[in-house]
Amino acid sequence: MFPPGLEARIRERIADSLVALWAMEQVRSHRDAQASDQGSFEEIVFTSTTLERLLEQGNPEVLPHLFQLLKPERFGPLTEMMVERWPGWNGRTAGCAAPVIATNSPDSALSLFEIWWRTAGKRLDPDRIHGVADALCALAPRGRAFAELLVGRLAPAASDSSTGQLQEEAFRLAWSHRLPAWRDMLRPLLCSGDADGLVHLLSGLVSFTFLEFVQDGDEQGAAVGFQSLPWLFLAGAPLGRIDELLRAPKSAGTEDLRSLASECQPRGDGGLLFGIVALICELDWPRTGPPQGTVQLILALCLEALAVRRIQTDGLGLEELLDRVTLDVPCHPCIPDLARAIAFFPRVEAVPAIREALRKHIDSAAAAHLAEMMGHLRWPELAPILIGLTDGASGDLTCEAAARALEGLGPAAECPILDGWLMFDGSQRIYLGDVACRIGGEAFVDHLVALFPQMRGQQLELWCGWAERVPHPKLLETLAPEVRRKHASVDHAFATLAALLGVEPPELCAVRGRLEQVEKRRQELREHGIFGRHSPGGPTLELQLECPECGDANFYEVRKVLLDPDSQGEAPFILDELTCLSCGRESDLRPHAMGHVALTAEVLKMATASKLGLSRQSPVEVVRLGVEGGRQMGPRRAIAYYEELVEREPLSPVAWLGLGNCYGNLNRPRRAAECHRRCLELDPACVEASVRLGEYLREQGSRQEAYTVYRDAWRRRHRWVYHRLGRLRAPDIERDVLEALEKLRREVAPKDPPFAAVGPRPSPGKIGRNDPCPCNSGNKFKKCCGR
Repeated sequence: MFPPGLEARIRERIADSLVALWAMEQVRSHRDAQASDQGSFEEIVFTSTTLERLLEQGNPEVLPHLFQLLKPERFGPLTEMMVERWPGWNGRTAGCAAPVIATNSPDSALSLFEIWWRTAGKRLDPDRIHGVADALCALAPRGRAFAELLVGRLAPAASDSSTGQLQEEAFRLAWSHRLPAWRDMLRPLLCSGDADGLVHLLSGLVSFTFLEFVQDGDEQGAAVGFQSLPWLFLAGAPLGRIDELLRAPKSAGTEDLRSLASECQPRGDGGLLFGIVALICELDWPRTGPPQGTVQLILALCLEALAVRRIQTDGLGLEELLDRVTLDVPCHPCIPDLARAIAFFPRVEAVPAIREALRKHIDSAAAAHLAEMMGHLRWPELAPILIGLTDGASGDLTCEAAARALEGLGPAAECPILDGWLMFDGSQRIYLGDVACRIGGEAFVDHLVALFPQMRGQQLELWCGWAERVPHPKLLETLAPEVRRKHASVDHAFATLAALLGVEPPELCAVRGRLEQVEKRRQELREHGIFGRHSPGGPTLELQLECPECGDANFYEVRKVLLDPDSQGEAPFILDELTCLSCGRESDLRPHAMGHVALTAEVLKMATASKLGLSRQSPVEVVRLGVEGGRQMGPRRAIAYYEELVEREPLSPVAWLGLGNCYGNLNRPRRAAECHRRCLELDPACVEASVRLGEYLREQGSRQEAYTVYRDAWRRRHRWVYHRLGRLRAPDIERDVLEALEKLRREVAPKDPPFAAVGPRPSPGKIGRNDPCPCNSGNKFKKCCGR
């Protein structure tokens, strides 16, 4: 099961959460293909010490699966350890562990839950509630009194849209313990005929494998017809009645439903179908009968009750067997039996027949059933056919079924996958890459190393997911230079590979710190909801931004994002001045796909907070900038306006000054400084460009250059030109320049003589013509600034 040489390292480091999660994934992915390996998994990695450490960590991703990986004789001690630690676990961990505790120790679980209920208080954690409700359903009918208390708390909350996810748990709990509350929750949905609501409420009780078939019955049922599928149902099933109700669902009355239920469940054992029909019969329907959604529900329940799980295949030919495989329903119950019958035919006959059946049914659910059947056959000759089914045109169900079938083929599928990689489309590479990961092998490791240069941009997350599944030193070496990007997927893959390989690279400490921060934010989100706490330094937003220079997309903590309210198609403007973590160049980073998702979520939070009357500080702001002429426009359009102006009038200092001011207001000081330098080249007397350029140089630490800019500007003060500062008084500008100049002189050129004595700032009162000029030039106001 494990790559060569890793078993010892895994045994030593299994208590590490990353290693434990990796091991769980390996077991789940190999469960079908290598079932014989599961029995030895417990001996390979788990000891009493590692189990105790895993329980102390309380990882909700690991705990529920421990019982699947251990021998039954160890269930008792593990359950006792869980019961002891359950009250101290957080809601998510406790919720995941509650059902497995109840399954393995019912008496201990009931006592534990009753103690929790008495001490829980008014506020109940939804995650813990889900787990306890799940456990009580499994324990029914024991603990009926406690279940009634819990349903009484959950049922009123289920009608509230903010806690609607509790509805299914409340219904399942009431139904499993035969509490009257299930009728009160089901009755309004039956009366309205809300098919989606009915499916959601009952999804925990039945599989509804035929519900989609029933909902599409007006078209699909008429084309296929139930009468043509008698082999799928028990003898004597009322197929004609079902077909009639399906064609005219509104004509179905109470008696039709009652008689249909009696024929489907003649023993009357109190099952789900009888219970719902009994409730329907109590309702007062108009002459048209139950709503269509209610009738569809009854039809789906009837089909579930009538569908057989095993069929007789004796005497059927190859074409007849394939006809039964290609049933166009969402879920086929008889694929294993049909595959066993097809396996007796010669492969030289069966493989072409399967190809022909696929050609006929490629656009239906039958293609997925054929792929599943090929997975049971496990013939190497079927690998090219299955690979062809993973393209985007086959549909998700067919692609997934083909991928599972290829995993069953094992190494026989790996070679054609790697050999034909360059010919596959994007969808095929995703599915077939997962298949190759589960098959494993040195060849796929080398393949991943060769693929990295072309996947390190847009497909980095996919590559990291593959690398985690086939740990190898070559992959860790390939990933090490990318750690500087601070990409969440890179960090997780790097830490997982290091833990599995038992090495401590220099970058690992920083990576673990970032992963802990990510988990801390997730925990806060679970505890405080969408209006959770912000970071101490103010609200930030983690966005995936794409660099136009190198094409890589990385994650950044952004403090300010500007949206233009008048342009829905314009990309948001990131106010932070960021440098690409991949290429190190400063560029106009723009949100990538996941960045747009995060921005949309943040805007929805802002709208929700406003609707609820809550105050919310957000890094997202809706703004417009003013340009010359008093017009208002968004950030990107303002930059485009001045760039066009500069291109049209390249010798205009006003145009360069406007573009520089625009960049400066949008926190792009380097670009603003370049524009102001160009403005000063065209008009050295432009004091506004000198002041702005000096400010940017001081902020960037170039104090000597800033001192030179201010000094040159001061020497030209009698020729200063004001292009865009008409509302400010010249003496105030001179005062600001002089103060900055004197401060810089004391820092970088203390031996230079002072330019002028810095006195108090003059009051805004009226200045006489013969008064000394407030700029400290020594002249009268009328001969200086008052001219």
